[in-house]
Amino acid sequence: MRVIQGRLWEPGTTEIVVGAQVVKQFSSAQLGHSLRFGNREWTVVGVLEAKGSGFDSEVWGDAEQLMATFHRTVFSTVTVRLTHLDALASFKDRIEHDPRFNMTVKREPEYYEGKAESLSRMIRVTGLFLTVVFSIGAILGATMTMSAAVAHRTTEIGTLRTVGFTRLDILQAFLLESIGLGAAGGLLGVAGASLLHSTTISTLNWDTGTEIVFGFQLTPAMAGQGLLLAVVMGIVGGLIPAIRAARLEIVQSLGERTV
Repeated sequence: MRVIQGRLWEPGTTEIVVGAQVVKQFSSAQLGHSLRFGNREWTVVGVLEAKGSGFDSEVWGDAEQLMATFHRTVFSTVTVRLTHLDALASFKDRIEHDPRFNMTVKREPEYYEGKAESLSRMIRVTGLFLTVVFSIGAILGATMTMSAAVAHRTTEIGTLRTVGFTRLDILQAFLLESIGLGAAGGLLGVAGASLLHSTTISTLNWDTGTEIVFGFQLTPAMAGQGLLLAVVMGIVGGLIPAIRAARLEIVQSLGERTV
């Protein structure tokens, strides 16, 4: 964490430091501006950058002033930095077994994961629902596209059968075409998703009632999974038309003409 603009607040004042994501989301939180909450005016004297962590979405100020404003008598969380990672176990044991404290010690990622659990669950459910709906639509689209291709190529299919191509060859040819269409669509999807890489979105954390900012990160594994799903949808969508093309009789195929 570091201050990238301005300075830290002066103790005993209503000066505050805001996270970098807060500045991006709200124009009124710029350096030198004033924010009004808790029936008081708070002057922004610094901007904090915390490498995309949860602190980037926070507003910091004098604890005594903030507690008095919101009529708080206790701290809800305490953040500490250990001298080294191996000290966590002993620190956790000492704090949680001290009768003076009623606290639970967690690593920072575990803490934020717990706070955002309901939000994460909602995002996963929504994403899964949209994936299923759009996948069904894509499969139906692939089926209609390949059905139209078969209908317009009956003469070509008959000609291929006449010169020695087997039903399996015809099946494979149309499946490969469907797979190619699916892969092309997958590549377009990955290209579109890459435009959202590192894009940040602000939403409400329903567990805490506070704002939370998160970003999209497209990894190679995600891109590979997307392409694989697109290919699978191409296979499923093109299978029935490919089977239909393979089952066409030679006489029937050569007897049909397309316009």
